[in-house]
Amino acid sequence: MKMNLLLKQLSKLTLLSAIPFLCIESADAQCLTNTSLYPSGTIEPTYFDGVTPNEISSCNYEEEYAQVKVNANQYHIFYSSNPNTYITVSNKTGTTAFSHGTGQVGYTSTVADTVRVYFNTNATCGTAEKCITTNVIIGSVPTCYAPLGINYGNATGTAITFNWNAASPAPSGGYEYYFGDPALPPTATSTPSGSGTATSAALTLTPSTDYGFWVRSVCGTNNKSSWSPMIDFSSQYIVGKPWAEPFNTNGELPEGFSADEDYWFVGSDPGTFDGNPGDFLAVNQYQSEIYEFETINISGIQPNDSLNFDYRYFDYLDAPLAPPAGDGYFIVYISTDFGQTYTQIDSVPNNTTAVWTTKSYQLGAYAGHTIRVKIEAHYTSASGMGDYVLGFDNFAVDGVSCPNPSASGINITNNTPEFTFEVMNPQDADNYGWDFGDGISGSGQSTTHTYTSNGNYTVTAMLTNDCGTTELTESVTVSGVSINDLKLDENQLKLFPNPAQNNLKLENLSNHSMKSVTVYNILGQKMDLIKVAGTKTTTLNLSKYANGIYSLVIEFESGTVTRKFEVLK
Repeated sequence: MKMNLLLKQLSKLTLLSAIPFLCIESADAQCLTNTSLYPSGTIEPTYFDGVTPNEISSCNYEEEYAQVKVNANQYHIFYSSNPNTYITVSNKTGTTAFSHGTGQVGYTSTVADTVRVYFNTNATCGTAEKCITTNVIIGSVPTCYAPLGINYGNATGTAITFNWNAASPAPSGGYEYYFGDPALPPTATSTPSGSGTATSAALTLTPSTDYGFWVRSVCGTNNKSSWSPMIDFSSQYIVGKPWAEPFNTNGELPEGFSADEDYWFVGSDPGTFDGNPGDFLAVNQYQSEIYEFETINISGIQPNDSLNFDYRYFDYLDAPLAPPAGDGYFIVYISTDFGQTYTQIDSVPNNTTAVWTTKSYQLGAYAGHTIRVKIEAHYTSASGMGDYVLGFDNFAVDGVSCPNPSASGINITNNTPEFTFEVMNPQDADNYGWDFGDGISGSGQSTTHTYTSNGNYTVTAMLTNDCGTTELTESVTVSGVSINDLKLDENQLKLFPNPAQNNLKLENLSNHSMKSVTVYNILGQKMDLIKVAGTKTTTLNLSKYANGIYSLVIEFESGTVTRKFEVLK
């Protein structure tokens, strides 16, 4: 029945004799089951030149659909930043699929209308809460259609192969492709990088380089399609020895690392989730999933080299203590073909010790190779209450890593609003810098600073030498500088439901006027800032928030109030 409905819909479009519809081979390829609309309104495109993208969303999940206005007798290419995203275009009620395929999908309507665009992980309608950027390019119905369904295999340091679906009708002159700087797309007159009749292209790359790839159809000497939407990719990043990664990357995943950043994060929370020292790479494990990351590629392995890293388990609700035995383990793998295949070298259970532990592996068997390391973090919960953080720090290859500066912490003498800060037990530090969290900086192993405004501040000490920089952080609360910490009880300032799943409502029943609401995660990182001047209530959309504890700082005309809430989905 679904196929009959689809063919019936296609028959309405016979006025345009050469309109391509991708992947209509089976009703199973239609994914119309997503129920979450995002963005909440209907997208109204503004560019119709057949070249300029119209953004649908900078963060759609592959379990949502969007509503987009389409123009009569114009060609629309819907596409995702992930070339593996499965896209289905349907009528505005989501009952009939018009077009569907992987990565990029073409569609032409005979009338101005609104369509639904569904995003899934695959043709079997899989879902994932992972951000993708979604766009649509709109232009005149072409006489020569660009190929779509563009995808690629695993990139090595120097090679990659792209594939695409044949355009319909098949172009008499085959295809031309172009790859290069993603910030410099080809024009209609650009010289292609290559051409041929095959629906694939093998490219030679420069290691550690970002690229864009485009392909077009050649329907005649003077009749070529527009270039396809850009597929951006990178050749594998390769470093030599000695290699060390202490995650001093300002909260960003290190260059060349690969991880699902919806789960893995770089950071720390002094006193609770401490790195060894500073920031570390971590994942909060609270459900039965496998969480993995891959390192950069390290070349020139010698017989006496070793792989070293530190790891530690934290009980999420009782940190810095460790979770009990039976809660969690991880597997270590090594690849010698840029991550195409991996060999397991160890399986490491939670050791229940609330300290950083070093693992070391001899690399003699990989001498002469370029290696890439993968860690799989597996969730188990023998206790039945498993909610824990697994962290990694100080990766190194060559046996001896560069001695970055270190210290045991920051000592704080509090005479608010004046504070004295001192780096305790520094090692290998040549210089000291300070960021007091209010825009003011300082220097020296010990320093004094006076704050001019009340509030919570993150103080950062930066220890540097020729090998790198190590950061230590502490939080201080400043009071007594004129702004009141308002004492509003639950009857005057309501926050509900708590825990919350989809939305959180804030209701101000006091006589104080609200100005703004700021949300911070458990690491003290700002997640959201909402201006609420002149309102008594506001609702926070929690669809993009992961499970966890958050702080809500409400600023009033006469002071501030802090509340905590939990997201539990």
